Order: sequence, then C-alpha cells, then structure tokens
Amino acid sequence: MNASPQRIGILSELSPVELELLAGACVERSFHAGDTIIADGAMGDGLFIITKGTVSVLKYSGSTVEIELARLHAGEHFGEMSLITERPASASVRVRSDVTCLFASRERFHLLLRAHPEIARKVLLAFVTALSRRRTQSERDYSSLLHRER
Repeated sequence: MNASPQRIGILSELSPVELELLAGACVERSFHAGDTIIADGAMGDGLFIITKGTVSVLKYSGSTVEIELARLHAGEHFGEMSLITERPASASVRVRSDVTCLFASRERFHLLLRAHPEIARKVLLAFVTALSRRRTQSERDYSSLLHRER
C-alpha cells in the first residue's frame, strides 16, 4: 500500500496485518481533474480512499446551481453511504486535482468484513466518526448561511 496508514484516517486504527488484508481487497484507481467519480443518484459500487489529490462533493440546488458540500483530500474517503445502505448516491463526487484512490468494490469489501470481524468493527467505527464530523460541519455551514441571510 503506497499511502502511509497514519495519513489515512479510516485506516489509522488497523494493525499492519489488517492493513495488508484491506490492501489485498483494493485496487488503485486514478482520475483526472474534472472527472466525475460518482454521480448523484447513481448506485455506488464501492469505497474510495483518497491517497493523492482532491475531490469535491457536490449537490445541485434546483436544476442548475451546484453547491460544494465538502472538499476531500488525501486520507479521506467517500462512497461509504452507498456501500453500506445499498442506496443511490446522495451527491456527486468530482475530481478537483488529479486523484489516486484505493478502491474496494462492494463485493470484495463485504467479503473482507465477513472474514475479519475486527476489521469490520474498526472500519465501521471510522465511518460513524467521519459521518458525525461531516454532519457537524454541515450544521455549522447551514447555521452560518442562515445568519448571513438575516
């Protein structure tokens, strides 16, 4: 695995052996600036862990206004909501600067978690922590927007 585990939050609690097991379930994928990795409303097909570059998480307001909900960098992940819920993506993810990701398909990810419950516990806890952090940030952003409109 090219990226240092300390830099990748979702993997930071995994042991070296667990990291190797996860790496075995992943492939490296690269994307160029402007590429859409996940389209809003499409079924997600796996988990992406950014090892290099930056992506924007985008949502359309109305039919043409695009809002950047988040900007994700090396060490952050996306695709976990569709991976876990098996529902369509709730936002788009577009590449801002060339990106390299570790990608675990839904099938390979689920096989890994079934075979290694301790990895499952650690990764799912990391998902919950990240989602909580993102929700808190969204609430702050929304509150800030409301104050600007007054």
